[in-house]
Amino acid sequence: MVYYYGLHIGNSTVTIAAFKDDGKVEILANEAGDRVTPAIVTITQKERVVGSGAGFSSYSLSSLTIRNNKTLLDLDISEEALSRALSKSLVKIERSKELSYTVYETDAKPQSVTATQVATLIFSKLHGIATAASPGQNSVSCVLTVPKHWSEQSRRKVADAATEAGWKVIQVINQSPAALLAYRIGFEKPPIDLLALVYRLGGVSCDATVIKLEGGLHTIVSYVFNDNVGGKDMVNALSGYLAEEFKRKYHLDPTESRKSMWKLSISAEAILHTLSTLPSCSRFLESVCEGVDLNVTVSRARLDALISPLLPSYSQPIFDALAQANIDAAEINKVVLCGGSMNVSRLKDHISSLFNCEVLCSLRPDEVLACGAAQQAGLIASLNHDLPPFEADKELPILTAPITVKIGENKEIVIEKSVLPCSEQTSVNVGGILEIFAEQISENGQVHKGKVKLELDEKLQDYEVYVKVTQENELHVEVIDPSTKEVRKAVINFLIL
Repeated sequence: MVYYYGLHIGNSTVTIAAFKDDGKVEILANEAGDRVTPAIVTITQKERVVGSGAGFSSYSLSSLTIRNNKTLLDLDISEEALSRALSKSLVKIERSKELSYTVYETDAKPQSVTATQVATLIFSKLHGIATAASPGQNSVSCVLTVPKHWSEQSRRKVADAATEAGWKVIQVINQSPAALLAYRIGFEKPPIDLLALVYRLGGVSCDATVIKLEGGLHTIVSYVFNDNVGGKDMVNALSGYLAEEFKRKYHLDPTESRKSMWKLSISAEAILHTLSTLPSCSRFLESVCEGVDLNVTVSRARLDALISPLLPSYSQPIFDALAQANIDAAEINKVVLCGGSMNVSRLKDHISSLFNCEVLCSLRPDEVLACGAAQQAGLIASLNHDLPPFEADKELPILTAPITVKIGENKEIVIEKSVLPCSEQTSVNVGGILEIFAEQISENGQVHKGKVKLELDEKLQDYEVYVKVTQENELHVEVIDPSTKEVRKAVINFLIL
């Protein structure tokens, strides 16, 4: 059994999905049984640990533990975003030729590791999961997802990190179209034209994308990215509440201690995760401040009250994307929600309330992008030829209006709008002269026509007819006699739009 994989590497978590031989997509769990792996790496002299086994829950290892590495893989990172990363990271970040971390371990020589090397460690973790799922498979191929605003150089950088880890990178695609692929939007036959909005809320960033689907093709109409809004704001609000509760009970202020606030922040993340599925969460926090413990229960209602002030900032990218596309929310036909922070019910309900259309959230939001990448990997594999791995914004040759082809007296096929080359086939029972007539009507009503006649055997018999629109905008016809395999070819000459 050969699998093709979709990988999503976020700042907070990483996910791997497999496209299987039966056409189904499955999320693969790590060795701990978790479907989502934390995107954290602990660097020590003895080992480098990735995921849930890393020392993110131990303050003594926090200065050795790298988080939010994806931010540094963007070669065009803004100075403001870089400054935020420098101030928030507990591991020192060096501004060298390539952004790197310097890890200081007690009684040991400092270690330097680049953002690309950290990414390679994370990809190696996923490579191990993939090889365990498909024993005997010599090569593991994958499609990666990245933000739309990443340059080709940044895409190559992340692809190189994956290649170094043992992956064969088939393609690097934008995150937003991957979300549509996860729900198989655009797979309909015949294709359905619609406007979709993809909203992603990750741990440290947020984006909204309006995508137009026409003839099965995805076109990004608008894209708004905000790297100052994310799930971290909910974590901060919840950890602030825990600090106030501790201060009210014990008259001690944990905000004066960096270690205390670090413990509260880690607990807030865990509570947020639990409240995405349960109505309440109880946590025991040992030695929060000056040796005093905290036993606290947080309800989903309390969480909803804490995050309510954040909702306007979370929804602003949606309004900006709609304004940029010059459309109203009522014109959107489908909405797709993704990103780990969209697991929060209150936030999901708020975003859904902005639209009067179908809001797709049946898949876990933190698994959507990996599923979409796996779908793309499966599609590419079915084509049985290589596609350019980069050049995400490259213009493709497109058939802009359908072509209706009448074959003989009784057969008619329609070649829908699609990327060129594209084709259709049918069978006819005919003898003598076969006349094929093609017509294309543009959006402005302009009509283009052409026809061709092929001389066949006089006796009535079945023929296979293939009609293909080439990248050179030519309409080729092939008529095949199934019994003799004889092929008759012709070109219908008219201007194709």
